[in-house]
Order: sequence, then C-alpha cells, then structure tokens
Amino acid sequence: MKEKAIKLTVKDLVLIGILTTLLTVVGMAVGVLTMPFMGFALIAGAPLTGMVTAPIYLLLAFKVGKRGVMLLHSVLRGLFYTLMGLPHLLIIMLPLGIIGELIMIPASSYQSIKRNTVAWSVFNAGNGLLGPILLWIFGGQYFSEHFSNMFSAEQLVLMNLYYFDPLILAAIAALGAGCGALGCLLGWSMLKRHFIKSGLIQGSEIVEAK
Repeated sequence: MKEKAIKLTVKDLVLIGILTTLLTVVGMAVGVLTMPFMGFALIAGAPLTGMVTAPIYLLLAFKVGKRGVMLLHSVLRGLFYTLMGLPHLLIIMLPLGIIGELIMIPASSYQSIKRNTVAWSVFNAGNGLLGPILLWIFGGQYFSEHFSNMFSAEQLVLMNLYYFDPLILAAIAALGAGCGALGCLLGWSMLKRHFIKSGLIQGSEIVEAK
C-alpha cells in the first residue's frame, strides 16, 4: 500500500478533534434515546452507538490515515468523559486505544477498510464493557452515590444483575463487535457514495482500501 506522510499535522489534529467531538455527541444522543428502555440500553446501548458512529470514525480514519488516529480518538473521548465527571473512563479508554492502534500497524492499514473494521469492532466490544468494568472496580454503592441522576433505581438493580453474568457480558462484547462491523459496512458504503464521489476524500487517500 502507498503510505501518506508519517507525522500528524496541526490540520490532522484539528480534524481528529472535530470528528471525535461529533462522534461523541452523536453517541451521547443515541445513549439518551435508548436510556428509557432499561434492559435494552444496558445490553445493546453501547453496541448500537458504535454502529451509528462507525461512519464518522471511518471518515476520520481515511481522511487522516496516519498512525495515532485510533489512540488520539480514544484519549479525546476519555477526556470528554473526564469533563463530564467520569475520569475513570479515561483509564479504560487508553488501553482500548492502544489495542486499536496495534491492530492498525503499519500506518498504511488506515487505508484498508478491512483493518479499520477489525480495529473498530474490537474497540466497540471493549467500549460496551465500560459500565461493567466500572461496576466491578467501584461496586454498586459507588454507582448509587455518583450516578443516581443518570440511572434510576430500577436500572441500578438491572446493572448489578446483568453486569456480573458471564453470558450477558459475552453477549454485550459480541454485540459490540458485530454492531461495529455492521456500522463499518454501512459507513464504507456511505463514504463511497458521498464523500469519495464529492472529492472530500481523495482517491489517493483510500488506495487499496479493500
């Protein structure tokens, strides 16, 4: 594959910031919409968010196409969560970003739809387990004290029920990966139909993106 310039430019960093912000806002909107459906939201909310936001991530990955995109995207999302009063999520998002970045070695992998799909699917599987991981680390009392304004008493009960069940956790991870892959499939179709045709993404930026 043909590689782009190795170093991230200021323009790249700005684009990563803008699209990650958009991705986070859209993801939060999906989360708000699914929140009333308690059982569904706890199991499928994060996977569904990964599917809806996959096209935005693909646009970011193909447009920048350099090493560090997945890692910086993860760190920025963690910082957003920190500003929202959830600093612990940054600690979890960082290793997810590192794993995703390792999947994207070499940097030319950012020009491959297949490799981007694998990285996003793995990231989305891990992202779906953020809630369970926090619950394991801090316990139900912590959630009751700090997230009472975000979750109802019924939801907190369901969280304690679902997030310690290995089968449900496996289902969440599998849904996350599957929805991430489906989102990339849909996103790739959108990119080809709109962004590539319009010239927003140049052909040289997606060489051999098969």
